[in-house]
Amino acid sequence: MLLDEILALLQTEAGAVWIYQPSSGKLRFAAARGWFSLLDEASIKPDGGIIGTVFSSKQHISREFASDPLLKLPEGIQIPEGWGGICVPIRAADETVGVFTVSVPLPREVTPEESKLLASLGDMAGIAVHRISLHEETTRQLQKLQALHAVDSAINASLDLRFTLNVLLEHVTVQLGVDAAGVLLLHPGLKMLEYAAVRGFRTNAIEQTRLRLGESCAGKAALERRTVQVRNPAEAPDEKCASLLKAEGFTACVSVPLIAKGEVKGVLEVFQQKPFSPDAEWLNFLETMAGQAAIAVDNARLFEGMQHANLELVPAYDATIEGWAHALGMRDEETAGHSRRVTEITLDISRKMGMNEEKLVHVRRGALLHDIGKMGIPDAILLKPGKLTEEEWEIMRRHTIYAYQMLSCIEYLRPALEIPYCHHEKWTVLVTPAASRAKRSHWKHASSPWWMFSMP
Repeated sequence: MLLDEILALLQTEAGAVWIYQPSSGKLRFAAARGWFSLLDEASIKPDGGIIGTVFSSKQHISREFASDPLLKLPEGIQIPEGWGGICVPIRAADETVGVFTVSVPLPREVTPEESKLLASLGDMAGIAVHRISLHEETTRQLQKLQALHAVDSAINASLDLRFTLNVLLEHVTVQLGVDAAGVLLLHPGLKMLEYAAVRGFRTNAIEQTRLRLGESCAGKAALERRTVQVRNPAEAPDEKCASLLKAEGFTACVSVPLIAKGEVKGVLEVFQQKPFSPDAEWLNFLETMAGQAAIAVDNARLFEGMQHANLELVPAYDATIEGWAHALGMRDEETAGHSRRVTEITLDISRKMGMNEEKLVHVRRGALLHDIGKMGIPDAILLKPGKLTEEEWEIMRRHTIYAYQMLSCIEYLRPALEIPYCHHEKWTVLVTPAASRAKRSHWKHASSPWWMFSMP
């Protein structure tokens, strides 16, 4: 809009606005009219040519651009003869952010008044560009924060590593503007890198790729524990990397190792179809996302390890319980096989009562250990061939208390503790005349000792 207004004010049709792009280190067109449109794809370094000279120093008036000794254009690009004009820097405070160029047909020349006007408009344009740049930078930072938050939420909400990595790759490709991205995970035993998630590739061949440490860009990043950049296929560290770029039509890639707790977990790779030179901010965000990916991989592997450990512990627990029951059977011949038979009958009754499998686990443990308290009964009483005296029965009856004392400190056996502790309790039904008439009954403890009740 500013360019159109200036051209209308100066009654000419040719002009352009060049803006400096820190990411590429070059000046590129932001707007062009007239014959400047022929240069739309051109980019200029800020250290040469008319535009570069003005960007680095001050304004420049040219009698004719085509014959100006300062003119330097990329090979194959020409400008028409018979056009002169003025180039003024676009400034924001003490920083030059671009160049304003207005061209007039010869023999007309830019007047001093027009030169002052364009200088003022260049300052106005600089303020506008600076303000818009600040707004765009704030927007980019907000989007990056939102992307990091989304990835962090995915890590906290799900232990599905593939889901989390796909969320991460989606934000990486959008926020960094790359054509493709992938995450390779390091197999600790084999020392091989394999793709766990990919996005933006044309074929599925990439998913079958396996790399040794030091091989290709990803293997080099993992081995050397640093970010590896390939700006063009000629910079590829080996033929495997070059073949990958060629097969997918990429010209550049960046590989970042995933490091968590000092260990390499894998590599995050991004690919571009056009050559590019990422700036420090771009690389910093990529490395931040790689850190998030490393956390996700580490969390998933920790959880997987805990699952395996739990799966191994459960059989170990059960084997220990069966060992205790077997040890009791070896001590007391009358008990031999008794615990196993009680367990089978108890489980059968429990299933017919509709008890779920989660509760049956604890019932089984309790049934196997229901007589474990007899380990605390002296041999003279436990193995006595004849009838026990009342004093000996008092000691024998304490095996349920011994069972409680033995097992109550074992956390995983607490849900099963009621069986060895209370398996000698019995209940009776007292039917009163009133209850009989109403055909109702209620349960009440009998007057026998605490450990013994009579079944109805």
